[in-house]
Amino acid sequence: MKTEGLLSQRTKLRYSKYLNNLIQQDHRHIKSRVNVMLGFERFRKAAVIISGIDLMHCIRKGQY
Repeated sequence: MKTEGLLSQRTKLRYSKYLNNLIQQDHRHIKSRVNVMLGFERFRKAAVIISGIDLMHCIRKGQY
């Protein structure tokens, strides 16, 4: 990115396998519940419950 001119030469690039993937870290609470919900007969029921769990986490984090 520095060679393409997108970043300043003074910019330090950090690479951390675990910290850079914020989206996956944000959804780790949902992932832990997905295996439990595989027993639902209807996908819609599982989707509603997972979206509710996601909403609760967003409210807790102050993103809603």
